[in-house]
Amino acid sequence: MTLWSGTVRRGAALALLCAATMVLSGCAPADPADQVQAFLATDRAAEDTLPSNGQIEGLDRDSIRLVGVEADISYFVATSTTDEVCLILAAPEQGLSWTCGPIAGLSTWRNGQGAAKVVVDTDAVPDGWVKLQSFLIVKPDAASLN
Repeated sequence: MTLWSGTVRRGAALALLCAATMVLSGCAPADPADQVQAFLATDRAAEDTLPSNGQIEGLDRDSIRLVGVEADISYFVATSTTDEVCLILAAPEQGLSWTCGPIAGLSTWRNGQGAAKVVVDTDAVPDGWVKLQSFLIVKPDAASLN
């Protein structure tokens, strides 16, 4: 199984789960916190592993899930040992960077590698951003962040 196919299958399964949730809840857009928690609850796959040089203190290593890859940056979500949600960017040359906190506090996060923004699944995707999952859009070139 390739990295991409596992991510696509998981994304398709999550999309079906989210669609079923929307039908049962009267077609209301899913809350980003619920979407992230549903994504974190998926079965762990081989690609849900940080690069071998990636160590993050206080991270629940079993919770790591790859959201997707864009422009050679891998985007992960995980939980900390204190139950915060963590967004993690892994770039080949820069290594890891991350932020952890409540999902509402992770609305837009940026660093020198890229940017990630937790969104409602029905939000429009701004120019220059890429939707990796229903709850996450990314912009690999943070220097040109609008």
